[in-house]
Amino acid sequence: MKKNKDSTSLSGEPLKNPFPSRFCFQRKPILKLTSKSLSQQRIKRRIVTYWEICLTKEMGSQKRVKKVLGQILKLDKSTQNVFLYYGKNFESSRQTNQDMLHLTNSLKGLKCIREIRFSVGNGSYLTDKGLCYLIKGLKRLCRLKNISLMLDDCQLQVTDNGLDYISRGFKKMRFLENLYLSSYYFEQITEKGVAKLNGSLNRLTKLEDLTLKIPYCPGVSDMGFSKINYQKLISLRNLAFYLPSNQQLTDKCLDFLAQGLRGLPNLQCVILDFRQCLELSNKGLFHLWEMMNNLLSLRRFDLSLLACPEINAVFRDMNRTLRCLDSIRELHLDFFDCEKITYEGLVDLCQALEKFASLESLSIDFTGCAEITDLGAKEIIVCMKKLKHLESLSVDLQDIKITKAILKDIEKLLESQTSLNKVTIELGWHCIEIDSLYDKLKTIKPDLDIKFY
Repeated sequence: MKKNKDSTSLSGEPLKNPFPSRFCFQRKPILKLTSKSLSQQRIKRRIVTYWEICLTKEMGSQKRVKKVLGQILKLDKSTQNVFLYYGKNFESSRQTNQDMLHLTNSLKGLKCIREIRFSVGNGSYLTDKGLCYLIKGLKRLCRLKNISLMLDDCQLQVTDNGLDYISRGFKKMRFLENLYLSSYYFEQITEKGVAKLNGSLNRLTKLEDLTLKIPYCPGVSDMGFSKINYQKLISLRNLAFYLPSNQQLTDKCLDFLAQGLRGLPNLQCVILDFRQCLELSNKGLFHLWEMMNNLLSLRRFDLSLLACPEINAVFRDMNRTLRCLDSIRELHLDFFDCEKITYEGLVDLCQALEKFASLESLSIDFTGCAEITDLGAKEIIVCMKKLKHLESLSVDLQDIKITKAILKDIEKLLESQTSLNKVTIELGWHCIEIDSLYDKLKTIKPDLDIKFY
C-alpha cells in the first residue's frame, strides 16, 4: 500500500518552515487584534513589542479595516515583531488591493519593526497591484531583518510584474537576514519573472537563512536559478529550496546550484525538495555529491527525489565521490517510488553511509522501490550498527517483504545502539510479528521512543 506524500516533508510530516527559531514566534502574543477583541474591549495605550493581527471578513467595511490598522500606528512605535494574517475571502481582488494599501499606510511609522510574517489565506485574491502595495510598505521598514511571505492558501493572480515588484523591494532591504517566501501554483509566471526574483537575492549580502517554496510553477527553470550569484551570499547558513513538480528543471539546475554553494564557508543546512521533477537524473546528483565534499561546515543535508523515474545508479556515484564527512549530523534521503533503485544500489548506499562518521540523525525512504528485496533491507539494518553516534533513526521499507531474519537484525540493532533514543520503522503490511518485537524492545529499553507502522 503506497502513501500519498504530495504535501508532506521528508520525515512524513506536513511541510513547514525548516528554520522555526528564526521565523516563528515561540512566545505567546502580547496583544491579538481581531474583530471580536476590538468589539469587546478598549485597547489601552501601552508598550507592545509583538502584534498578532487577524484581518477576516467579519471585520466588515473598508473603513473598519482602515481604523484597525490605524490604531497600530497610533498606539505604539516600539513594535518589533508583527504577524499579519489576511483571510478576507472576497470574490473580487479590488477589496484586497484596498486592504493592502491601508496596510502599507499603517506601516509608515513603525520604524522599529525587525520581523514581520504576512500570510494570505482563506481563498483571498491577490494580484500584482495588491502585491505592489504590500512591498512598498515593507520597503519603508529600514530595520527589517526577518521577513516571511506565505501565499500558499490564496487565489494568486500574480504575473511577472508582481515578481518584479518583489525583486525591487528586496534590493532595498540591505539588512535582511532571514527570508521565507512560499506560494502555491504561480500559473502566470514565466522564467523571466523567476530570473528577476532570484537575481534580486544577490543584493542581500547579509542573508543567513533563505527558503523558497515554489511548487507547480511553469516559470521555474534552469535559467531562472542560474541568476543567483551565491558567492555574494557569503553569510548564508541555511538554504531550503522546495521546488516539487517543476518539469522544466533538469540536471543543469543542480549543476548551477552545486557550483554556487561549494564556495560558501558558513553553510550549515541544505534542504532540497525536487519531488516529481521528471528530468533529473544521476548526472545532476553527481554534482551534489561533489559539492558536499567542499562544504566543511555542513551539518544537515536533506534531499527528496520522490517519483523521479531516471534515478537508478545514484548510490554508486555517491559512494565513489564522497569523502569522509565528519561535519554532517543529520541526513535525510527520500527516494519514494524511484523504481529503478536496486539491491546493488543499496549496497553502495551502505558503504557511503559509513563515511558519515558523526551522523546523529538518519532518515531514508524506499517505499515503492520494487527492485529492493529483503536482502537489501537486511543490508540497511546491518549498516546502521556501524553508525555509533546515531540518536534518531527513521527507515521506511514498505513494499519490501520482511522476514523473521530481518526482524531479528532490527532487534539486535536496537539493543546494540546505546545512543539511540528515537526510532521510526515502517515495515508495511507484510510484517506479522511487529507486536511481539515491540513489547520485547520496550521491556529491554523502556525509555526508547520507538514506533512501528
